[in-house]
Amino acid sequence: MTSSLITQAVFESDFNRALSTRFAAANKRHGLLLLCSFDGELAKIARQTSDPLLQRIRTQFFREALYEKAGAGHWLAAELITTFSTRQSLFRDLEGLIEAHECSQDQEASSAARWDGFCQRQSVLFQLARSYLTDRPIETEKQFFHQCGLAYGGALLLCEKWHQSDPAAETGGLDEFGDAGGGMEQFQQIAAAAFSELKSQLQAVSPVARAAILPLALVPPYLDLFQASDKTAKQPIDLHPARKAWILWRAARRGFR
Repeated sequence: MTSSLITQAVFESDFNRALSTRFAAANKRHGLLLLCSFDGELAKIARQTSDPLLQRIRTQFFREALYEKAGAGHWLAAELITTFSTRQSLFRDLEGLIEAHECSQDQEASSAARWDGFCQRQSVLFQLARSYLTDRPIETEKQFFHQCGLAYGGALLLCEKWHQSDPAAETGGLDEFGDAGGGMEQFQQIAAAAFSELKSQLQAVSPVARAAILPLALVPPYLDLFQASDKTAKQPIDLHPARKAWILWRAARRGFR
């Protein structure tokens, strides 16, 4: 797949991160987009089959393709090897994204499980992107990235993703939360608390690393949007793309405030 097609695919599947890559150094953008593509490819597995065994087999394929079979003929695995294999520590850490998807597959399809799984994926993506841009080992900032995943993953899930991925939403809504507002309010509080804990650390992030965590700038407006929304609505809500672009540009230029 060409670079332009990869870019187009990521903008369609993960607009926020795709837009954030525009603020990274030009020679790093392709790698960041590949990380998003890898997450998207792994996420497809759960949509393609509900059989746990088939899900595990298809996920295991990527582990073997990356670490044992030199790509196994899959274009994305080959691109990941080409781009990341010279950084052995980072290349090994790609398995963390595979493991995050496997954990989601193993869990029961409850609201809390889907919340945990989605936030963990976001945490790993932030870790990988930060390590790629700065050469810093992932292990040094585990708690920081855990909070990043809770804040961004939680805010995004509440606004954009919940109804897209929740079969219950097609047949009447939010029963898994208990009542339509109470359970969701708890998730909102978790995301807001996580972002509050991050504020001082985000302000200290160097400009070269900002693109890796830039989507976090969208957390406050996402939470405000959710707070002002109809909690019983059956449709996802989202920020306007132009507003996202402005928020990300401001954070990339001025830092997190």
